[in-house]
Amino acid sequence: RNLSTFVASIILQVIKQQQQSGLYSSFLSAIRGSVRQSGVAGLYKGYSGLVVRDVPFRVIQLVMYEECKKFWKERQKRETNDIENLVLGAVSGMVGGAATTPLDVV
Repeated sequence: RNLSTFVASIILQVIKQQQQSGLYSSFLSAIRGSVRQSGVAGLYKGYSGLVVRDVPFRVIQLVMYEECKKFWKERQKRETNDIENLVLGAVSGMVGGAATTPLDVV
């Protein structure tokens, strides 16, 4: 992902969390309220929580994907195809999500 996508995802996650906690009733009111209360920096409140949640997920997902792919290639004695990569990615994402779900709650 590029930097602009990362920055946008931070803002979207912060706004989503504010709405889920009941601070604001709509997306636009959350943006306005955050900027009014804390300036543009208010759109990045909770960034550390996002990193605490996202980094472990990405690490688990990537390691799991690479290990599963290596295992599958050795077992099949060929490169993985697109469908196999899709399934391996989905399984890796599920394991990463299950392992880091408690971090979403904290």
